[in-house]
Parts: sequence; structure tokens; C-alpha cells
Amino acid sequence: MNQQIHLVRRFQCGDRAAFEELLRNEAPRLLNFVRKHVHTEDMAQDFFQEICIRVWRFREQLRDGEKFHSWLYQIARRTIMEFLRMREWTAEVGFFSQDKYLEQFMDDGKGPREEAQLKELRKLIDREVCNLDDSFRQILVLRYTANLNLREISTVLNVPYGTVCFRMSQAAQHLRKRLKALGVDVNSLQ
Repeated sequence: MNQQIHLVRRFQCGDRAAFEELLRNEAPRLLNFVRKHVHTEDMAQDFFQEICIRVWRFREQLRDGEKFHSWLYQIARRTIMEFLRMREWTAEVGFFSQDKYLEQFMDDGKGPREEAQLKELRKLIDREVCNLDDSFRQILVLRYTANLNLREISTVLNVPYGTVCFRMSQAAQHLRKRLKALGVDVNSLQ
């Protein structure tokens, strides 16, 4: 039995130290996920706290310790969606607030001009991701922000795996089409 499963089982039995360690491991990705759905850092921190409270409160409902990661993001997503529905507020999604996705295109030898162009490209992609349909945007955010695989996304969204694969493909196709219309060389992003 790996350490993660052992921690999850301890957590399910009410072990606060195990809970804190699980959160310490997940906090950076979970916070990044939350930041993609809210306007400010203060709101992201508030949501994070609320998610932590709910995770602790509903710990006994986790049936399969191996699916802790997916279960955690289901709670996070539901918490955020509840708030958004309650406030009838449309979330702004910042797709590249942390530069991880486009780091693959960066070369340490690039000068300030190239860095500025890359920053503008990030902003452009950010904006276009925000303009995608919710079903597409959610999948992209879960995939590239929370680093969930497609099976985990299927669980979090409670959508069949095939549907997630289709939507992921469609999201990428729509995004490429929008970027191409704006004059971006989409082939260089592959």
C-alpha cells in the first residue's frame, strides 16, 4: 500500500495530521484550480478554506481512497459552482496565470522582445479560453491547471469518459480556430 492511500485512510478515520499532509501535497494545484474560477486572490483563498472545510466534513463519503484526487476536485468544483449559481456571476478564467503551460516554448536564450511576445500570447490564449463554452473551458482548466487526466476529469464532472475525450478534442479545435483567426501561428504551439 502506498503512502498516499495510507494517508487517505487515516484521514477518513479523522486523523487531522493526515488531512493536513494531504492538503499540503494538493494545495498548490488546488489553489491554482480555484484561481482559474474567481476574480481575486482573496476570493481564491476564501474558496480554498471553504473547500478544506467541506473535504473534512465529507471525508466519510469518500468510498475509494485511490480516487481521493478526483473526489477532492469534485468538491472544489461543486463549491465554486454553487457560489457562482447563487450569485449568478460568470467566472473569469485565467488560463495561464502561472507560466507552466507555455514554458515548453521558452528558451533561456530569448531576449526581452521574445519574452514580451510570449507574454502577449499567453494573454491572448487566456482571453480565448475565457470565451469558450463552459463545457470546453472546464475540461481545459481541469487538464492544464489541476493536471487531472481525462479519467479523473470524467469523475470530477460526472460525465462519461468518451464525452470528456470528445470535448477535449473539440476544445482544442475551437481554440486553435480562434487563435488562427487572430493571426497566431497555431502550428508553432503543437
